[in-house]
Amino acid sequence: MTIGLTELAVAMLLGAGVSLIALGLWRYLNGLRSVEDENAPPQIAGLIRDGEERLTAMVAMMEAGQSARLETLRSEISSVKADLDWLTGERMIEQAILMARDGIPAEEISADLGLSQDAAQTISAMRRH
Repeated sequence: MTIGLTELAVAMLLGAGVSLIALGLWRYLNGLRSVEDENAPPQIAGLIRDGEERLTAMVAMMEAGQSARLETLRSEISSVKADLDWLTGERMIEQAILMARDGIPAEEISADLGLSQDAAQTISAMRRH
């Protein structure tokens, strides 16, 4: 499964949005607690503390999940890059072989495709076979 740049951006925006909402709720709850009436029943204060603890735990879980997803994305991107490098190299060699068969000198093959002089000369030498 490969994830495109668009999906990565959407996932990161969703994660940032969830984090901002959680931060906003946390700040709101902190604001309520600071404005809390001295005569408020202890049950309400306990509920507020429980809500804060749950919210903190949820934010921590979301951050851990985002870190895991980011690591998975990094791994997939590295895999795609390796595949792309391999395919590019294969295509370059095929093109060099075709150029050598057409009689193009090794120096020109090297300059056109970015191959080393030695690689271009080796491919040119093998064109007869």
